[in-house]
Amino acid sequence: MWFLFVVLNFTAVAFFSTGRVGTHLSKYTIGKIPTAFKHIPSMQLWEEVLYITEPENWSPNALYQATRIFASNFGAKKAERFYKLVLLPRVREDIRKNKRLHFALYQTLKKALYKPAAFFKGILFPLCEVFACVYAGLWCIVIDIFVVSQ
Repeated sequence: MWFLFVVLNFTAVAFFSTGRVGTHLSKYTIGKIPTAFKHIPSMQLWEEVLYITEPENWSPNALYQATRIFASNFGAKKAERFYKLVLLPRVREDIRKNKRLHFALYQTLKKALYKPAAFFKGILFPLCEVFACVYAGLWCIVIDIFVVSQ
């Protein structure tokens, strides 16, 4: 009974804490990342907790830090899922909205290459499926990143 109380109490604390983390990450430019956010990769229900923080509202610099944390703590499958659900839509939206890629998002794509299998399955192959002329510039950037990192 005590164990159940601790688990329920932890999920409630995690819920409120990550809600505040999301507002912090939407304004983040430089500095420390909240420690509550650093614990998300070790959680079993990491996707649900991640979506509480509203990743679509994160700043580009916060997305870079998140990719750095998730790429180093996840295996290839979980990293691929993070890239496909969070990183790829954000990169597409930034290019569609600004007609260019933010430098922090460029750095994020470079950091995502630390897991090459996840990068190809989560970012490059989905781009191949819905290739359009709008993303031709992104293709050049991605190929440039891959060639430079080799």
